[in-house]
Amino acid sequence: MGPTGPCVGIDAAQESADFEIRLALTGGRTYAGIRDQRAGEQQTLLWTDLSARPDYPAGGAAGLPCDVTVNAHNRSETVKRIKFDVITTTGQVWEAACVAFTTTHPATLNCADRTGRPKPWILVARQPTPDALNGGA
Repeated sequence: MGPTGPCVGIDAAQESADFEIRLALTGGRTYAGIRDQRAGEQQTLLWTDLSARPDYPAGGAAGLPCDVTVNAHNRSETVKRIKFDVITTTGQVWEAACVAFTTTHPATLNCADRTGRPKPWILVARQPTPDALNGGA
């Protein structure tokens, strides 16, 4: 077993020929990235810091984010909903949602609600529990 240290993680998904999504955890912060894959685009990652959004798990009973994952689904609409999950040092699972816009050049992420306010992180309704079978706490 290696030395203990801060949690870090990265995940990626490419459910569309138009763009790919990344999620990175480093230095206690969570970043969502999007890279436009369409011809003529620079194909560089554009990052959004999700750590400043309301209710980001940043200690206490929630714990600190320790790993990340992307939940993307290939849909035919030009607006694609993307979910980002973190699991914390206390075992809690939190979720954030953004929208990938391919109507812009390059494609971009929007993590705000319809009024322009950042969407909050949400504690998943049921949490993993030992010996759960289609359940949780």
